[in-house]
Amino acid sequence: MRKLAVILCFALLLPCVLTACGRSSSDDSKVELTKRGRIFEYAVEDFSASNYDSKEMDDFVDDAIKAYKEDNKGRIKVKKNRVRKETAYLTLRYNNADTYAGFNQVECFDGTMEEALMAGYEFDMDFTRVSEPEAESEDASAVTSTSSTVTVSGDVVTGDEELKVFIIETDMDVTVPGDVQYYYTSYGVSNLTDKDTVGVYIDADIVGENNVVYVLYY
Repeated sequence: MRKLAVILCFALLLPCVLTACGRSSSDDSKVELTKRGRIFEYAVEDFSASNYDSKEMDDFVDDAIKAYKEDNKGRIKVKKNRVRKETAYLTLRYNNADTYAGFNQVECFDGTMEEALMAGYEFDMDFTRVSEPEAESEDASAVTSTSSTVTVSGDVVTGDEELKVFIIETDMDVTVPGDVQYYYTSYGVSNLTDKDTVGVYIDADIVGENNVVYVLYY
């Protein structure tokens, strides 16, 4: 579970299992990667059942960031932290993927396809393809087509050195600074909600599993 989710659980006095089963976060919750490599995490949670006020939530967040910075060089900044109409809004900005991974203690990678392979990331799964390539350039043996989606093997995506790769362990939607070409989720259900965004939904039946999202884009 992301550290931010744990912070909100305790700050709002919510059972922590809520952020791990189904989709407890609002549809506005997402993780966004920018062109400069920064990561914005937008968390939107129900505040109606909390016995804490917004100031106490501020303290929880500030203490967690200070504790991380004591032993780490990564930069984290609170961009928004407020409660409005029984809803808590919290936005954190991380200076890079390593900082996000370290603070939340989850998998997070941002780089090129070559860098991802050199870092040891595996691509031996099937990826959902967003757009149809030209038929003559397609390796038919590496493509699986259904009535609603087309999937390709890892060999297809790793063969494209122009692809940029964002890998993150999350239960929130993922936005990248480009047009999504392929995506994959290990446990969750995913779909393209915009040309730069993959929507993620975690089913209640897979509570406790770590959902890893691959987004490959130009």
